[in-house]
Amino acid sequence: PSSIAGHVPLAVGLLSYVNITPEAPVTTDFVFPEHLQVHGVGTVGENVSYLASLHFMFMEGMTDTQFVRGHVAFHRLLGDPLLNLRVGRFELGAHPFSRFTKRLTDSDYMATQLQTTSGGFQFGSPQSGFELFGAQTGFFNRGGFEYSVGLVNGSNSMYDNNSQKDFYASAGYKFGGYGLT
Repeated sequence: PSSIAGHVPLAVGLLSYVNITPEAPVTTDFVFPEHLQVHGVGTVGENVSYLASLHFMFMEGMTDTQFVRGHVAFHRLLGDPLLNLRVGRFELGAHPFSRFTKRLTDSDYMATQLQTTSGGFQFGSPQSGFELFGAQTGFFNRGGFEYSVGLVNGSNSMYDNNSQKDFYASAGYKFGGYGLT
């Protein structure tokens, strides 16, 4: 996006619906917009990228605003694809079934909604903190190694409402197929 001069890397999505009640006399009730999404994604130079996602829900005369996720990522620290840093509110790199990438269904995987510890840590909700992550293509440009290590706030108001910090780490190796970087 930063290479398109004069253009703002911004996307807007509108969701609406129509209420139809078959039991009642024929009437329709248009609800527009019911949900407005504003997304900003871009790069600053060769090694810095950013993402922000803000949602507005309009219900019964009220507006609810939610900062879904937003982060800045610093890529190839020290020139190495295995050393990247993400800071902000983001989906954890240790997430086993991503809500935003590597997704095969229209709805969230049930595993993302499971509470995994007594403290309330849950993979399905974005967390605020920082994460080191990286990937390297394997032998013969096939598969490869990827990892993530992070520390997040532990005060996500929906599922993880506590003052403790949550540490996580994951590593994996993909055998065969396309390379990871």
